[in-house]
Amino acid sequence: MKDEPGVKKYGAHLQATIAHGDTLVGGGWMIATGTRMLFLITPNLDTNGPDQVDISSRIVTVPETVFDSRRLQGFRIADNGDAIVQQMSTEMANQIVNTSNVVVQSAPRITTRLGCRGVVSCMGDNPSSNSQDGRVGITVNLDPSRATDGASINLDFAVCCAEPDPLDPVQ
Repeated sequence: MKDEPGVKKYGAHLQATIAHGDTLVGGGWMIATGTRMLFLITPNLDTNGPDQVDISSRIVTVPETVFDSRRLQGFRIADNGDAIVQQMSTEMANQIVNTSNVVVQSAPRITTRLGCRGVVSCMGDNPSSNSQDGRVGITVNLDPSRATDGASINLDFAVCCAEPDPLDPVQ
């Protein structure tokens, strides 16, 4: 994540093993006073054939009050270039998303074969810029493989979110 004028970037590059039926929840980045950003990644094996995986992800903005829950307090210590990550049931992750004032910013989804890297990106021009500099949007890089238990997914992934920086507008 290189610095660009007029843009604030948040991201992480991590490896995790996700059990069947679970979602990886990460981030916790403070994007504005009282608001944090989370990413949720849910892999599903064998829905389109052997050795294929559907990976759904969501990037959401969450009011600070959601992190009052004991289970989510750890997300308050994340900084922009790193992330706190927790595995939880997909049902519990969906409860976070369905909480009042949570906004889904993006919901990229990809189907790939185990062992094949996939990239989903939605980038656009920075509305506070008059040039191509400082592009904003979301990029999710995923490299899934089957875990030794045969049911879980080993996932090497990187998430990068680039938002306009209202305190450093590009001229």
